[in-house]
Formats: sequence, structure tokens, C-alpha cells
Amino acid sequence: NADVNLTLLYGMIIAVPVGVLIGGFIAAALFFVIWKLLGSQESIETAYRCCAYASAIVPITVIISLIPYVGGVIGLAWGLYLVVIASTEVHRIPAQKAWLVFGIIFAILAFMGVRSQVYGRRVAANAKEIQKAWGGAVPSPQNMTPQQAEAYARAMQAQLEQAAKAQRTQADKDNE
Repeated sequence: NADVNLTLLYGMIIAVPVGVLIGGFIAAALFFVIWKLLGSQESIETAYRCCAYASAIVPITVIISLIPYVGGVIGLAWGLYLVVIASTEVHRIPAQKAWLVFGIIFAILAFMGVRSQVYGRRVAANAKEIQKAWGGAVPSPQNMTPQQAEAYARAMQAQLEQAAKAQRTQADKDNE
């Protein structure tokens, strides 16, 4: 087990910086396209620098995001402010246009973030119910007999169907 943890640690030491580097270039490319559509004359290098400077707040926003629901929204709002400042000061885009375009994008992201937290909490609640049905402990799939695996799969399917029914009911209420 210690060898597995050490292997994971070494993998993370390599994977995280590579992921951040690749993610930085992807974010810069997306912002570059948006800024070009808004009329910026700056290069992709400038877009990358703006994204890099704005990403300096990530450690703080990760901590803030620990606050359920509003933490992620606060982090996004802070990021929105930095992107608008970069848009107006570096890319010379009118503030009203920057607030409108990036405000819409960030509002969609905030909505998706809060919605994913709501559904994540529902899934966690369903998992707890499944654990209760199994007497508090869910056996590892490798240690299950075929009969246990079948019973566990049926219990999970029933919980998923119940959750889907509740979601449809809530969607019907929201549409009324």
C-alpha cells in the first residue's frame, strides 16, 4: 500500500505541472479568441500573460471554494473582475462590453458550479442510503461474491431510478 501511495505521489509530481501548463495554454487560447472577437489587437502571448497573472489567485480561490455553494461563486467573481481589468487595461476593450461578455460567461459557469454542487450532495446522500442498506459498510467489488455484486448493483439501480424520478419531479415543478 505504501508503494502505491509513493507511485501516486511521483505521478502527481509529474502530472500536475504538465496539466497546469497544458491547461494554461488552452485557457490562453480560449481567452485569445474571445478577446480577438471583441476587437483586441494583442497577441496570444499577451493573452497567456494575462491568464498567468490572473491564475495567481488560484490558491486563495481554492480555499474560498471550500465554502459550500457561494465559495466557488466568490472565486469566479474575483476571476471575472481580473479578466475585465485585463480586457480594459491590456486589450483596450470598452469596460461595458467586457463586463457584458465575460459577465454572461462567468454567470453560466457560476450556475453550472452551484448546480453541480447540488447534484453532488444528492449523490452523496444516495450513497449514504446505500451504505445504510448494506449495514453501514459497502464491500469492495473485488471481495464480493457474484450474488453480493448483483444485489449491490440492484440497490444502486433502484437508488439511481429514485434519484432520476425525484429530479424529473423537481424539473416539472420548476417548469410550472
